[in-house]
Amino acid sequence: MVRSHHLTTGGGIDGLSLRTHTPRAPGAGEVAVHAASLSFRELLVLRGQYVLPVEPDVIPVSDGAGEVVAVGPDVRRVRPGDRVTAALFPRWLDGPLEPSYLPQLGGSLDGMLTELAVGSRAQFIAMNDVITAHRLRPVLDRTFPFEQAAAAYGYYATAGPSGKVIIKIR
Repeated sequence: MVRSHHLTTGGGIDGLSLRTHTPRAPGAGEVAVHAASLSFRELLVLRGQYVLPVEPDVIPVSDGAGEVVAVGPDVRRVRPGDRVTAALFPRWLDGPLEPSYLPQLGGSLDGMLTELAVGSRAQFIAMNDVITAHRLRPVLDRTFPFEQAAAAYGYYATAGPSGKVIIKIR
């Protein structure tokens, strides 16, 4: 069993609910999520002001990172143990943005505010090479435990953070 936060869009912080459910079986890739990160987009989704459609009862949050724990058939680009990060628009790999690419994590597709996110290999992008090559280090403002996701949203909305507001999954 895994825990996931679900969202009633437009319900504000009170629209978040923590639920326990059976995880989906691995499809093209299964990723254990270590942290989710809030952005201004997440506040718009929470408030019901996001410009793209948001499904009822969606698992919110488009930003997240984690470690691959299993892969499904035909997955060749990542393997268990690889570190990956989520892509907001998993169907948009390159070129001009088209309507068929608009399904997005934490809106029309379940997002990253869960203990185990499952999605296609396109949804998760290998990040080790980019981080190493560019010596990237994110600016962190504050970290909240998974159970305090509502408090993280509240902090983000009122404090004007200067870096990433992280929701630590594990």
